[in-house]
Amino acid sequence: QLHYQLKKQLLYVETQFSFQCRSDLVIWNSVFKKIRILELTVPLEENIANAAQLKESRYKPLREKLIRSGWWAKIHTIQVGSHGLIDVASFDPLLKLTTRSNKWL
Repeated sequence: QLHYQLKKQLLYVETQFSFQCRSDLVIWNSVFKKIRILELTVPLEENIANAAQLKESRYKPLREKLIRSGWWAKIHTIQVGSHGLIDVASFDPLLKLTTRSNKWL
């Protein structure tokens, strides 16, 4: 039943906001109307900064739509270079995701 409830909630969020971006990870709290979208990108190391900007611009309309609908929304882009280099900016959302703090959502 829990799986069904989660699937039902996911369907609600997807149909309400039309996730055409096909995010890698979506975490939401429907009670507090908070949503975090994490998007992984694997560019060449020399294109990490450009890849982050491209992903942020791609998700900007979705974030704005969520905010207009009364949701608190945050998009996190995580860049891991094709040879294994992890962008320093990617560590913050990953570290927060692994903490037990419920303040993240």
